[in-house]
Amino acid sequence: MVNIATQTNAEELGGRIAAAAERLAQFGPESTEEQVIQQHLVAALYALRRAFTFEISEVTAPADDPGDELRLVAAQLAEGDSTQAEKWLSGFYLAAAEHRLSLIPPKLKSYRKIDSLGLPSRQRRSVKMATQTGRIDQIAAAVARLEELLSILLPE
Repeated sequence: MVNIATQTNAEELGGRIAAAAERLAQFGPESTEEQVIQQHLVAALYALRRAFTFEISEVTAPADDPGDELRLVAAQLAEGDSTQAEKWLSGFYLAAAEHRLSLIPPKLKSYRKIDSLGLPSRQRRSVKMATQTGRIDQIAAAVARLEELLSILLPE
């Protein structure tokens, strides 16, 4: 069962993701460089939304052993099925979002002609195995990075 503190944190995080999506929806790229940045931002935002949704899902409990969960996912994929392992999918989408977010700073740096001090760190945060706890904090950190990138691209 999810505790009250996590629910409050999850509600706030869901609102932050929605606010970032609304802000990004207002962005009209005016160049090829901006289109490439927009593609990465939208892909990261989509992946973060999916990671968040799967992380707060209570449909299935993760396996006690990460290896068991990975074998289950592989078996489902071998049968041509999409996996229903929500916690594994949460980790998968988080890693996809982190990858997309890591591609944006170099493009922003050259496009906006700014020094690296104005950009978020490219250091990738490690992703825990899908069955470990604490991923909601990792999703929150990735959302914060997305917000930082949006503030550079779309200053208010």
